[in-house]
Parts: sequence; structure tokens; C-alpha cells
Amino acid sequence: MRRFRSQAEGAAARGKPSKATTGNTTDIFSLRFALGYGLHIPLSVLLACIGSIAAGIFAFDQHYRVDPAKDELAEAKQRLSQETDTADRIRKESQAADIANRAALQDMDAPVLMTPTNGEEVTTTEIPFHWHFTKAVSPQSYVIEIVPMDSAGAESIVRAVVNPENERFYLPTKDLGSTRRAMWRVVPGTADADGIRALGRSSLYGAFSWDPSTIARVRRTGDLIIGTNPQLSGPFERQDEGTGKPIGLDIDLAKWLSQRIQENLKLNAPIRIRWRILEWEELLPSLQHNDVDLTISSMTRTLQRERDFRGVHFSAGYYQTHQILIARPEREFHSLKSLNGRIVGTIADTTNQQAAHLLRERIKFNIRDDFKTFDDLYAALDNETIDAALVDDVFVFDKIAAKRYAKVGDILDGELHKTSFYKDVIGGDTESYALAVSDAGNTAQVGEKSLLELINASLSSDAGKAFVKQLVQSAPNR
Repeated sequence: MRRFRSQAEGAAARGKPSKATTGNTTDIFSLRFALGYGLHIPLSVLLACIGSIAAGIFAFDQHYRVDPAKDELAEAKQRLSQETDTADRIRKESQAADIANRAALQDMDAPVLMTPTNGEEVTTTEIPFHWHFTKAVSPQSYVIEIVPMDSAGAESIVRAVVNPENERFYLPTKDLGSTRRAMWRVVPGTADADGIRALGRSSLYGAFSWDPSTIARVRRTGDLIIGTNPQLSGPFERQDEGTGKPIGLDIDLAKWLSQRIQENLKLNAPIRIRWRILEWEELLPSLQHNDVDLTISSMTRTLQRERDFRGVHFSAGYYQTHQILIARPEREFHSLKSLNGRIVGTIADTTNQQAAHLLRERIKFNIRDDFKTFDDLYAALDNETIDAALVDDVFVFDKIAAKRYAKVGDILDGELHKTSFYKDVIGGDTESYALAVSDAGNTAQVGEKSLLELINASLSSDAGKAFVKQLVQSAPNR
């Protein structure tokens, strides 16, 4: 039997409001089944039903969600509870779980090799291995493994790290024997006669090669790596404005020395100089880290620098220098006493800075020693934010000749000899510029001279003295 619908029902089925429902505050949804029957459900009821269904699904999902870690933990607790009568087994399982936990933590934090980097060539008498952990787990024991690559059948070299928190290990190259190419890695764990017992994931392998001395590497590669700083070297170094390459008196001397070294080593091809432009404070640390073979940058040879920078060795001096005080001519400072209570500026980390602090006790001036470049120092003089500057005389010969600055008093050698400057800082009676080399540059193989010995022999030769004299005479307005 066909069921007739009311006007309101028909309108609702077609999605239109009827006169009977228009104006009601509750909308009515009408669902029509296949049999033709309609079902009227208020919207609020429908939404409540949908919310209840969703909440049920979420609760079901939360209750029955599979969490591997929770399942493993629950199973472990169940196993332990079943073995309460066997204390020894519980203890063993606890120890095993602790080891597995440490290994899992370490697996997320494997060591990252820093130096030597993969493919790096090292020239040193002691190889510095350095690694890093992105996350510190806990102090553990670590092992360095070095695998020779150029000796068939050679055994790996294994060393325990004494202070793992430092993330460093130094290996004397004599321990490598004849090996010149090797791979290395860091393994969390211990080592004994049976081998390495890993307690976590090791680092990746890194390959490196090494030479026992600078001369050995120069023979092999034909390269000499020299560090310099054009910004703090006056007439001795500067950068060519067109090419950006270093030029100057020190640069000419380094090129001349490389020719003498080539002749001594009887190399067929000229030595290639690879220049490294460094900040002043980076020069000596770069030697310590074997980033350069030697440095030349109008640097005064001092006993204190050799004490402060382990593994750095200075050559014989090639240019004797003197320190002076300068000021603007119109300031009319004619004597050292006229600077009493005034401000004297110096470049940081130089012998000028050290001399100023010792002279202050005698002349009673104030010091500003935070300048990094001569441009900044000269600008402070011109702007009168300082009254005078303490510098090496060779840097300002041209400026004094041009009457941009005037010398205050005489050279400071006599005043400095009244202090501990020459005894404690310089370690001699005069100040001289010198080259510097690393331990590898001061190391010689049997039957050969070291780089330092070759440099000193060249400087002390008649040809060397003549060349240096020519350089000195070419200093601007000498």
C-alpha cells in the first residue's frame, strides 16, 4: 500500500522548508530508506551520534594501539615476575638489559670524526685524532682503531682512549712504523687480547695519509704551505689590489728560500708555494695544527711565543727591528715624559702591547690595546681618541717622512732594557723578525736536514745575507 506523505514531509524530503516547519528553531533531517519510508532526525541528535561514534573509535584505537616499545616492556616485566624464584636469573637479565640500553643510546649518538678528515694529508710527528659526539650519553671507554692501507697483512693498531671526555687522542707517528696511509675509527667500548668489545655503534671509517716531516711531504708533493697576514705586516706583506695575492718583502724572501730548498733537495720542478691568508692570531695555532708548513709575517721571534705555542720553532732572525712611539706632529709630544697621563694605543697580541705594559710603569701613560689592524690604530691617532701609538719603526718610516706622524723621543731599546722585556719576553738582546715552523718542520729523517735547518742555512749564507740586505734597503723611505 502506498503511503501518502504530508506537505511538510514532502517538502522536507526535497530539502525545502514547508509552511508547517518554517520558523522552527530546530532543523529536521529526513532520511529516505529504499522502501520509501522517511525518518526525521534533529540535527543536534545527529551530531551527538557522530561525536559518540568518533569518541568510541578513538578510545578503541588508544586501547588497542600497538606500541612495540610498550609491548616489549610489558613482556619483560611478565618474564621477570615469572622468575621471582630465581634471583640469579633476574640479576643476569637486568645486566643484559642495561648493556642493551647503553648500546641503544649509543647507537643514536655515534661518534663523528673531526680530524684527520677523510682523505686528509697530515704532516706531523704526532697525529692528533679528534672526534665529536652530538649528544653526551655518559662517560664511557673508547677505542681508536687504525687500519693500515699500504701494508698487506698488517695488523690494526688499537689504542684505548685515556680521557674519553676530551674526545682527542694523540698517536706518535713512530707507532705507525712504515705505514703512510690508513683508515681510522672510534669505537665505544674496550679492547683486550681477543679484540675490540664494542658497547655501541662505532663511527664511520676515515682515510688519511701522513708524512714524518715537512721535507718528506715537500719531496712527495712539491708543495710548501705558507701562512701570512697582510693586514699587520706593514711594508713586508700586503695584498695586491688586482689579484688579491700577497706581495711584499716577506713574500719575496719566502720565494727566494723556496728556490734554495729546491736546490738543496735536488728537485726537478720548482716548489709550489700555496699561500694561506690568516688572521694575526691564527698564525701560530695554524702551525700547531699542521695547517701550514711555515709562517712569515714580520713576526718577532720571542721566547714567550715558543713557550706559549707548543711545537712552534722560530728561525734565525732576518730583520732587526726597533720600537718607537709616534703621534700627530701638531700634538708636540717631544719626550717620553710628555706622555705622562696620556693614552697610548697598540695592536693586540704583539710585542708592542707587551712593551707598552712594561713601559707604563716608568712613563705613567694609559694604554688602549684592543686594536686589530694598523688602519684602526692610525684612525684613532688621526681622530685623537688616543694620543700616541707604540709600533715597530719600519712600519712608519714612510708616514714619518711624509710628516703624517712624528716620533716621540728616541727608539725605545734603552728604555726597554731597563725592564724585563728582553730577558723574559724576547729571550735575547735584540728584536728580530723570523719565520716559524712546526715540529714537523723541525724534524729530519736520516741523512737529511729539516726545513728549519735549510731555512737557517740559507739565511746565514753569503747569498742569503746579500738578499736580505737588498730587501731591507728597499723598505719604503728607509
